Amino acid sequence: MALIALGVALAWSIIEVGGNTFGAYQSLYYLAFFRVGFSYIAGIILARIWRERGSSLAVPWPVVLAIPLVVLIAIELLPLWLGEMVAVMLAWPLVIWLGASSPAPARSVGALSWLGAISYPLYATHGPLIVFQTQLWPTLPGKFAVAAFAIVFAAIVALVLERQRLQRRLREAEASSTHRGD
Repeated sequence: MALIALGVALAWSIIEVGGNTFGAYQSLYYLAFFRVGFSYIAGIILARIWRERGSSLAVPWPVVLAIPLVVLIAIELLPLWLGEMVAVMLAWPLVIWLGASSPAPARSVGALSWLGAISYPLYATHGPLIVFQTQLWPTLPGKFAVAAFAIVFAAIVALVLERQRLQRRLREAEASSTHRGD
């Protein structure tokens, strides 16, 4: 029910503003809660369905990689508000589901694992970095510099989080073996 309510609120806000570029601007910050809320709850629902049922689809990975390009081209043909609504509410969740369903070639597992590890830190930090870049360095080299910085920063955050996770697991394993008397 919350997903439906947030979906309606998100659709209204995209139509009202004419796109989904809210949140980065102080006058429209409150509208970002609809997008974040919708995406977060949709992600939780998809993860729970995935955990319980998995997926019977096995979409080849080149097809999954081509879908975002097709979506980006297709939404350019629509009015901005409609293209962004289709992308946020339908296309990107579908791409994530199909990507998770796609069997990865063995030689790409390391690279895909790395991309997965940095995806959330990159997602969480890209908004403020884009605002920073547009205010202080609004040129093409500025965009590339901020993109490179965002990737490096996300990788560092991912490494720190992974290290903390491994240290916690080691402590738990040691506590468990001490408790059992091993």
